[in-house]
Amino acid sequence: MISLLAGFAGVSLVRSLWSTYERMQGIVDLAHWLAFVVIASTIFRSFNDWKLFFSVNLGVCTLVSVLGIGAHFDLWESNLIGSSTRIQSTLGNPTYVGAYTMVNLMIALGMAFHTWYTRRESEPRSVVRRRRRRASQRPEGASEWQIWLHTFWITSAGVNLWALWLTGTRGAYVGMVACAITFAGIYLMWGAPDVLKKASYAIVGVSAAGIIFFGLARSTTALDPLVDASFTLRRVTQVSLTDASIKGR
Repeated sequence: MISLLAGFAGVSLVRSLWSTYERMQGIVDLAHWLAFVVIASTIFRSFNDWKLFFSVNLGVCTLVSVLGIGAHFDLWESNLIGSSTRIQSTLGNPTYVGAYTMVNLMIALGMAFHTWYTRRESEPRSVVRRRRRRASQRPEGASEWQIWLHTFWITSAGVNLWALWLTGTRGAYVGMVACAITFAGIYLMWGAPDVLKKASYAIVGVSAAGIIFFGLARSTTALDPLVDASFTLRRVTQVSLTDASIKGR
């Protein structure tokens, strides 16, 4: 609704509706996403349905990330993948790759955490015993399949994180840190299992360390050798209101 009102109040209604050929992020695009969510929610009714859907989505994103990473290190070359300091892959724009990989990184981690630790401390012992009994009655192949699925999710998260780093997309980094801190806080407040609580503390600690590093890199010269060795670190630490990309926005 906010986008619709902003579109009608904008400079160009046509541009608000359709955006540009490159970005295609207008109101019509948002309407398609809304329709997609409504249709998906009526088709995928169980967690197993969503697990299959998200796993296929992660497979596609992992392939896109691998293509971009390979092109970055000159393992292959194609006009469809693009070539620049910041990876573009098949999306043609590092900013899109950054947003795409950031979202799928969170999906991969969420899938792994959700299915790895399904038992909560507040569950009755009878429920835990029934779950263990059902698990013992499953065929051995089903357990192996779950192991491979978890391995795929963790691998996908690692590949997407690597691709996200190589995009140099600062907005995606901010979004990743914000999502990590938000979900870590939710896990801590809502009584997640002990292992997830420890992981949440670690996430908050790593995020705080990253923020401190950012502040030190901008205010001192002690970290210049480390920053100068990485294009991504230079982009992150040298952001300012005079930056060309900031002015453009």
